[in-house]
Amino acid sequence: MNKSLSPLQRDILAVLEQWPTFEVAESVAPGSVKDWALPRDIIRGLGRPKTRATQATISRALLRLHEKGLVARASDELAEVGKAFHYLRITDPVNAGAGNDGPTMILGAARRHTKHAPPARIAGRPATVSTMK
Repeated sequence: MNKSLSPLQRDILAVLEQWPTFEVAESVAPGSVKDWALPRDIIRGLGRPKTRATQATISRALLRLHEKGLVARASDELAEVGKAFHYLRITDPVNAGAGNDGPTMILGAARRHTKHAPPARIAGRPATVSTMK
């Protein structure tokens, strides 16, 4: 295996061995991602907690593996928010970069990732909003 892989990337490739390779999946059902691994499957296989930080870390590692040509990355034409990409290992270097660029339509509303914090309070004084111009 390539020495430039991080321990996490090696672990992800080991987890992906539970799924068929890209080459097998394409010969059985060309263009279908139904039986491909979702990031949540990989997180579960790694035994990591399902937190946003874990999801972001796994997502970045999967993207890097795709860029290195070791993982196929694709989605259905329609995808739900947060469930767009599916992954499989690539065993033949000819297939490096296999997959697609994402769904043509995403269903559902995106979650708001920021929360508005109330104005800061200064030791015992009520919060105020300045109206000076």
